[in-house]
Amino acid sequence: MRVESRHMYSFALFAALLIASVGGQEEPDGLEFVEKIFEDDPELDQLISGKPLKGVVTRGDSVVLAFSVAEREELGFPDVTLALEVDNPGGDADIYCLPWVFSEQTSLFPSPFTAVWSSEHSQGRDTVFLSRNQTAFDMSKTRNQTEDGPVLVADFICTVYGHSATPSDFRVTLDVDYESRALVEKEQDAMRGIYEACCPTNTTCEGWETASSDVLGSAKKGETVFDFCHMRDSFCNEKGRLIRLDMQRFGLECDFPASQIKKLKKLEKLLLNRNYISGDIDEIARALQVLPNLDQLSMKQNRLTGSLSTEDDLGDIGICGLVEGSLEHMNVDFNDIEGPIPPCMFGKDSNLHDVFLDMNPLNSPIPDVFSEDSVLEIFSVAQSNITGEFPQSLHLVPNLIQIDLKYNSIEGSLPEDIGQSPHLTTMTIQGNDMTGEIPLSLLNAPNLLVLSVRNNSFTKLPSKWSAEDAKKSKLQELNLAFNELEGTIPKAMVMPPNLTVITIRGNGFYGELPDYKNMFPSAYIVDFSMNEFTGEIPESWGDIGLFKGTARQLYRTPGVIDLSDNELSGPVPEFLLNGPVPFEISNRGFDVSGNMLDCLQDNTFSLLHISGLEDCDNGAPAPAPESDSEAPQPEPEEAPAPQPEAGASIDTAGQGPSAAPTEVVEDSNVLPSTETNAVDPQERTSRDLSPESLAGLLQEGDVSRVEGNKSTKSSGVSGAAIVFIVIALVVVLAAIIAAVFMVKKRRKVNAAGGGGGGGANEMELGAAGNGSAMQGVKFEAFHDDVDGARNVRMEGIGNT
Repeated sequence: MRVESRHMYSFALFAALLIASVGGQEEPDGLEFVEKIFEDDPELDQLISGKPLKGVVTRGDSVVLAFSVAEREELGFPDVTLALEVDNPGGDADIYCLPWVFSEQTSLFPSPFTAVWSSEHSQGRDTVFLSRNQTAFDMSKTRNQTEDGPVLVADFICTVYGHSATPSDFRVTLDVDYESRALVEKEQDAMRGIYEACCPTNTTCEGWETASSDVLGSAKKGETVFDFCHMRDSFCNEKGRLIRLDMQRFGLECDFPASQIKKLKKLEKLLLNRNYISGDIDEIARALQVLPNLDQLSMKQNRLTGSLSTEDDLGDIGICGLVEGSLEHMNVDFNDIEGPIPPCMFGKDSNLHDVFLDMNPLNSPIPDVFSEDSVLEIFSVAQSNITGEFPQSLHLVPNLIQIDLKYNSIEGSLPEDIGQSPHLTTMTIQGNDMTGEIPLSLLNAPNLLVLSVRNNSFTKLPSKWSAEDAKKSKLQELNLAFNELEGTIPKAMVMPPNLTVITIRGNGFYGELPDYKNMFPSAYIVDFSMNEFTGEIPESWGDIGLFKGTARQLYRTPGVIDLSDNELSGPVPEFLLNGPVPFEISNRGFDVSGNMLDCLQDNTFSLLHISGLEDCDNGAPAPAPESDSEAPQPEPEEAPAPQPEAGASIDTAGQGPSAAPTEVVEDSNVLPSTETNAVDPQERTSRDLSPESLAGLLQEGDVSRVEGNKSTKSSGVSGAAIVFIVIALVVVLAAIIAAVFMVKKRRKVNAAGGGGGGGANEMELGAAGNGSAMQGVKFEAFHDDVDGARNVRMEGIGNT
């Protein structure tokens, strides 16, 4: 409960101020001016006492810290620093903060989706800096009336938020500093140099100007700020040296400003995502080697070129010196960097924890040099023209959290022990040329949430995959679509208690549909289409999560049960006719088209939730084609994933290859916020979690239904339909006449009164148009909604 009257706070505050005002007395510690907002808050008691707060959070869990800091006479308000460390393997947590007034008015707690201030890291040390010179800090101020008079304070609420399935052991410290802080002049000169080089015109660097307007004390509108101590998301130490430089989306347009960046000697984190920076990756890597503490480099979605394996006269490779030095987190997604990938990036001397090379024309195999001494946790090289066989040594890496190799040309089989990492949460390898058996270690991985092997050539599920093991699984999304799997459905496939999305379409599964108690208790999307299932639809399918109200809706998309294009027969099951219809499938969400179900003799049933029975005419099924040969249907294929062209920017909004980089919607991998994402979601932020299985479902939307001799569509038009068409035409004609009359009347009114109604009318039409558009993209829209959170883990390195 929030403390509305803070009498104890007033006494402590004035006592501290009195001590500070007495000559010769020691200056009070800034923590003496921190007060709890919640009465019962032992975690904040720990921080206020000057001791670090230690705790554990898992994915989606949070520890809330709500506090106030007081204004001091002559000194004003302080800067507040929250430092976070996560050190255990597989752990991932961040701090998110909001002004208390935001949370109080909106009932929102700080999260990857709502935070004003946030950290961005996977492991190691990171900070959240609440600068007194930022507008959001100013909005946090409030005046509290106490027994001793009014007290001006700034109220904040923060959370330590878990992103990993592995519990994260965290350590938080709180520092309150009333001394002024400013970037040293030499480093301000470096920032001016970057501005002069990267902001050549008035139309560039709009992001820099926007960030400057957020800093209080900018004397006039349009003044550019070079003191990055108080720029949001950047951070400098008490001596005025930059520790984290965050210039994401600043609009920088230049060659990489190496000469200026090298002046920031204490720099640990460099975040330059989504700009227009060009340069050779090898030259950039060599320039950054002079920064001994640099542990994070994030230059996603720029215009970087060159090869990762360029050697100098001595045979040294620039990127090797960086990853074998201090660099731990590297994100250069969506550039034009070429391969081959040098073995040093994954060898025994590499310090890389996270590496993101997505959407680069690498044209390279993955070096098979991984070892059990590797510290690698996230390995993401999606859509980068990766060739060769899957690296068999990858299973040796002990603390893998995420593997994302989707949409490449990788061949071979998966190592039997690929799932042995106890921290593995996401494995997405769809769109490759892999064969063989899906390993049991992967299906039984203790913390696996997402597994997508769609569009490969896997032929077998493990025979020892047991239902008892499946009941212990944390798996949420399973996508096996478009492989060469055959046989009956193992009981283990339908028993994972958290399984929300499953799609096995486009395989050769046969036999009767699974019929077990307590199957799919959390299922929201079940796609068994385009297989060879026979027999009737069991009544037990009416007990799955979607019908029982226990389904977990992870995304803003309708529920789906798709049994289309099989060989099912018999009556429509009772639960579809007489049972309650879940709202999530009320619009044709249960698809039985392309089967041979009996037509209903009673037309009084409402069938709006069932797709595939519309082909019945007067209670009799329409005739099937005489032979399959008359209308052969192609096997469904997924369109190849787009690859970036060399020398061209990624076209993300129909702007053409020369367009400036814009926000790119990516496939989600780790669920940020069931997350459970990812999500990272970031994506992470912040990393966080693109949903592969569901993304697969969307891509499948364009696949033609295989009808053949299963088709029961009628080519005739009934008399009732003709009557309906005539009535509809009459109604449309009447509406047109009425509209013409209203237009004439409005014109008369406008002529008499000077007009003015047009704008409102256009707005109404625009609103209607938007609503219609939304109906047409109900499946597509969800993918954009979850992008920011989809991969809190993946997106977290330098992404906002």
